[in-house]
Amino acid sequence: MSKGKIIFLSTIILILLFLAGFFLSNNKDGDGDGNIDTSSQAVVDDSKPRVVSVQPTQQEAPFITQNQVITVTFNMPVENTGEFKHKIEPELKYRLEPSADRKVIKITPEEPYLLGTEYTLFIKPETKFDGKKTLNEEKIYHFKTIQYRGV
Repeated sequence: MSKGKIIFLSTIILILLFLAGFFLSNNKDGDGDGNIDTSSQAVVDDSKPRVVSVQPTQQEAPFITQNQVITVTFNMPVENTGEFKHKIEPELKYRLEPSADRKVIKITPEEPYLLGTEYTLFIKPETKFDGKKTLNEEKIYHFKTIQYRGV
């Protein structure tokens, strides 16, 4: 076998080993046979309102563009946009857009966010959901715009 064929086959084998290891390490169910191990999973009470997600996420760098929409997703429908009790500091003009199922609220700025500014979204515990339910505590999320340093 020529040296070129050996290098080629070695490369293919390494790629296959890497891919096999990658897929095995990304198996989230723990036992490798497709069965989910529920003994270590947290139990979530979906009978109580909660914030499911906020985009952009707080795990990502919470930087926003000057016109970025912030999306808040709940596990149950908000009664209406007037019952979505919240505050954004510093104040800005924006509009709220609920999804058809009222589980998602989009916050769209009417004017660009100020550069180099940190914004804080407070979701108040008085937010009302179907069935006269409310959040059990205030939720706080921080977002920043990039700093303009000139040309």
